[in-house]
Formats: sequence, structure tokens, C-alpha cells
Amino acid sequence: MNRHYVPNYTGSPSWQANDFFNAHSRTLGLSRDRFPHSWFGELWAAIRSILRIGGSHIEEAQLAHSKYYYQGYFEPPYSTRELAAAAGYQAFLIWENHHTILMPSFVPAMKEVLEWISGIAIAESCKLCEELAFTNEKDIREACEWAAKTSQKCYEETHSRIKRFRRHSVGNQRRHQEYYNSKYLPGQSDTMYGGYTGYDDYGAQYGYEQPYMNDGYYGNGFLQRFKYQSLDNQKDNDEEVDTSEKLTLATFFALGISMLLPWNALILALPFFDDAIPYDFFPSSLSAAFTIPNFLTLAFATLTHPGSDVDSRVKRSLMLMTIPLASLGFLAYISGTFKPEFLYICVLICATCTAVGSAYLQSAGTAIASLYGPSHLKAIFTGQGLVAVLVSVFQLLLQIFSSGTQEDVAAANAIAILSSYAISTLILIVSAGIFYKLSKTATFIEITSNNKLKTPSLHPIELMKQVNSRVWEYGSAVMVDFAVTLAVFPTITVLVRSSDPIESQPLLLHSVYFPLVHFLAFNLADLAGRALPSVELPKRFKSATIKTIHPTSSKVLIGMSASRLIFIPLFLASNIPNTAPSFLKHDSIFFLLIAFFGLSNGYIATNVFTAGTNEQYNVKLNEPLSIPGEEEHNAKDIGASVLVFYLTGGLSIGN
Repeated sequence: MNRHYVPNYTGSPSWQANDFFNAHSRTLGLSRDRFPHSWFGELWAAIRSILRIGGSHIEEAQLAHSKYYYQGYFEPPYSTRELAAAAGYQAFLIWENHHTILMPSFVPAMKEVLEWISGIAIAESCKLCEELAFTNEKDIREACEWAAKTSQKCYEETHSRIKRFRRHSVGNQRRHQEYYNSKYLPGQSDTMYGGYTGYDDYGAQYGYEQPYMNDGYYGNGFLQRFKYQSLDNQKDNDEEVDTSEKLTLATFFALGISMLLPWNALILALPFFDDAIPYDFFPSSLSAAFTIPNFLTLAFATLTHPGSDVDSRVKRSLMLMTIPLASLGFLAYISGTFKPEFLYICVLICATCTAVGSAYLQSAGTAIASLYGPSHLKAIFTGQGLVAVLVSVFQLLLQIFSSGTQEDVAAANAIAILSSYAISTLILIVSAGIFYKLSKTATFIEITSNNKLKTPSLHPIELMKQVNSRVWEYGSAVMVDFAVTLAVFPTITVLVRSSDPIESQPLLLHSVYFPLVHFLAFNLADLAGRALPSVELPKRFKSATIKTIHPTSSKVLIGMSASRLIFIPLFLASNIPNTAPSFLKHDSIFFLLIAFFGLSNGYIATNVFTAGTNEQYNVKLNEPLSIPGEEEHNAKDIGASVLVFYLTGGLSIGN
């Protein structure tokens, strides 16, 4: 039963335990009818938080491994834990000897390796159980759990710095050898098959090309490659990982800001351009010049996403938005020197260019973030919420300080608009700069060079149909969420006025400021809703079966989105002049409704994307795509792009 082989698959830094389980299962020829994707998801959800408690020590696992994998000992009764220890040690050996194949050009953190190696161990355990005809589901699950724990314990014991120094001293190595042979193989010499002759000889004994430890003391292997030679180097490595993670989160946060910056910049400058361009249809023309190209481009970007160069798409989209946005600021400042007709055409052209760039950025940026994980999607949505808050604050300040003669106000507004567009342009340039830096990291290169992401589809319609079948429920939730939001805000909410008498109204509740204040209140609540999914209960308060306290079921999210329809009659019952009697007149009630409305909008949208692109929650993503011609594609990043299209569709329906 010797299965020492070179793995025929290569992982990606975005992979999780289930990805390694699926890939290794295919290598072993594991029965997918007996062990489907959903089976692993249920098992992993139950054991992931208790994995580092228990497991066989490396000496015990080594004995079990030689017994099951090399000596061919298959006489019943079988010990579940002994079998599991053998599978766990096999997974450990596979990683030690072939980590450069499994995860090339990437320096993982300890916690990532422990998760990956667990997926391999569970696949090995399932294969042993299958070959030994295990039928009891409880025994199989127990074996898988113990195998995962053993693989992690073997890895930790091997790579623990203090234990490593002790283990590799000459005296301790000999004592390990004597202890192993005396306890597990009495009467056998050190050179007999199965005897333990030291870590340096184990690989040679069993036909391995390299010693299984193969670190800085015994060769040019794993420990040396990952700089685990000393405590100082380990600290340096940890700092590099932390810095890389901060750079990644900062990049996607900046991309989130950049995605909604063009539209918010147009909204900010709309009153100014409306005065400079004396056409009644200008506002609707500007809206159409942005929304229609944005929607059509997003549809095209989604359809052509498979096989596209997402790296180049992000960079080009940022460039495409930067130049027109800077031009709009310049046009606003010198608008008096141009004829209205020329200014009208220029503004619409700039709006269209930024719309196209924004669509490509949303599609490609969100897809890349989905490959990195939920925290990076949350960073994008938080950045989107923040830009809306900043624009609302700027609008309110412009209105407050707009005093004096008409000419002075116009000049001040032109300078303010120019400044805001200059800052917006600078943000886009900074976003492009840090994204360029991120694109040169090993993690990014590994993710975007995955073969499944680089394969253009010859059947894009069929591919989209299959991916859509895996995410449409989550897409429906986000589409209803934003359709309800745009149907109410600001169409209905902008009509509401303060219920206080005019003479006693605070300044910010006057009819001039009231709409701007409620814009700010909504955007602050929306930002809070987008940030809320990042908050989790401490692990000591969560049971082993609870992965998150936030909703992840598509049905629950659809129900939450549909329940927001109740806000329509509630806002209509607020203090709207010249309408039917208002039942909810008080200002505090109106702003409380605005707060819950904004909070639910951001909260639902963020949870849809983090759950809908996560294989643990959306198990349909684990189902292989059956595209003609045996094409291979990653349903995860394509699904993220499809969800963006659903979101945009909801905005269009609401409008």
C-alpha cells in the first residue's frame, strides 16, 4: 500500500482545507458518491475549532504509518486511531517532501499550513477507510478527525523551534531512536524494515529521494526555505506575513473607495454643472450617460471574465477613471470660458468613460478579493461605504458655507469642486500605486496565474449558466436589497421635512439642509452595516458547530431583503408635506427608520458576497463545472463577478 508519489495538482494561496481535500481525493481516486463535497463541509465545520486538541505524537504516527503503508498489515480488528495516525503522518510526509509542488512561490503562515495539511490527511483517512471496508459512519468521522489532528501535531512538533533544536542534537536523536524501537518494535534491529534509524535515514529506508525532515541541518529543504533557522528569522518571517496582509487589506479597501468614487463625484458636482449648463434635461442625461454604459459594460465584463487578465483589467480601469475625473474638476473650475453646448458634451463623455472604468473595476476587483477571502471582500464594501459618507459630509459643508453674493458663492463652489476632484484623482492614483505593489507579491502572482483563471472559455454562455445556478439565490438577495433601497432612497425620503415649527427648527433641520442631513445619516448607517460582518464573537463563546454569528444562508438573506419592503409604507407615513395625514411625524422616528434602513442595506449586501463566494457556506461552489471540451474554471471568482451584476441590476430596477 505504498503510495509515495509526486502530487499531480498545485494549490493556490486562496485554497482552504476543502480545496486540498477535493484535489487530493481526485488523486487517490476516492469515491465521490461516498464522500461528496458536502460531506467534507459538514465534517470540517464540526472539527475545525478543536483540531489542535489531541492527535498522535510523531513517534506513534510513524509506527502506524510503516504498519499500514509499508508493511501491509491489514488483519482485523483495525484500530481507528492507529489507522488515522497513519493517514495523518502520510499527509505530513506529502507536505514535507512536496510543498514546492503543492504551494510554489509562496511563504505560508503556520495556521495556513495546518489547515491545508488537514485537508490532505482527511482524504488519506477516507481512502484507508474505503479500502478497509469501514461502514460505520461514526468510525469514519472519528478516523478523519484524528488524522487531521495527527497531521497538525506532527507538523507542529517538527517545526517547533525549541523541540527542533532538542530533536536534532545527536544525543536526543539517538534517544528517540532507542525509545521508538524499544517501545514499538521490540527485538528488531535498527536496520530492519520498519525500524526507526533516525530522521536522517527514514526517507532512504522507504524510498524517498530526500530525508523527510530535510531542513537546514540535513539539506536544502522546507525549514531552510522558509527561514526557520533561528528565532530572529522566524520573527522576521511573521512580520513579512503581517505586512503583506496589511498591504492586501489596504489595497482592497482603496479599490472599494475607487469603485464608487466616480458616481459620487458626479453627484457632488451635479448642482454646479446644472447651473453652468442651462438644459432642463441635463440631470437625466448625466444619469443615463453613466448608468447605461456602466450596466452594459458590467454585463460584457462578467461574460468575458473567464480567462481574462484581471490584473490588467484593474490597472486599466483605474487609468480610465483617473483622466476623465481630473478633467471634470478642471472643467468645473473654468466652466465660464466654455459654451454650454461644449461643456455639456465634455461632461457626458467624461461620465461615460468613468462608468466604463468603474464597471471593469467592480467586476475584476471583486473577483480577485473573493479569491483572497471574506475579509478582503469586507474591506471592499467598507471602502465603498466610506466614500459615500465623505461625499455626504462634503455636500453638507458646501451648503452650510454657501453664503454671500451669487458670484462669490459660484467662485467658492468652483474651487471646492476642483479641490474635491483633485483629491478624488489623487485617491485613484494612490489606489493604482498600491495595487501595482500588491500585483508584484508572490501571493498575488500565484492567485492570478492559476490555470483555471487563465483559460478563456469557448462556451461563455454555458459557463455563465452553470455559475449562475450556483449563486443565483445569493444574487437575488442582493438584487432585492438594492432595488428596495433605490426605490425608497432618495425618491421618497427626500420629500420628508422636519415636523418642528419653522421658527424653532435647528439649523440642520431647515428645509435646505434636511435632505443632506438624512443623506449623511443613511450613509453612516450603511457604512456601519458594511463593517458589522467583520465583528465576531470570541471563540470561547462559540460552539464547535458555529462558524459565524452572521447570516450565511441564501434563503435567510432573501427573507431579510424582502422584509425591507416594510420601509416603503413607513417612509410614506412620515412627515411629507401636501400628502395624506402622517402617522410617523416625529423627526426622531424618521431618522431611526433611516438608520435601520441604511444599516440593513450594507449588512445584507456584505453578507451576500462573503457567504455567496465562500465554499463553506455556498456548497454549490464545490460542485465541478461540466463545460464542453473539459474546460476548467474557478466558479468562485466568476460567481463574485456575477453577484456584482446582480447588485447593479438591483440598482437599475430601483431607479
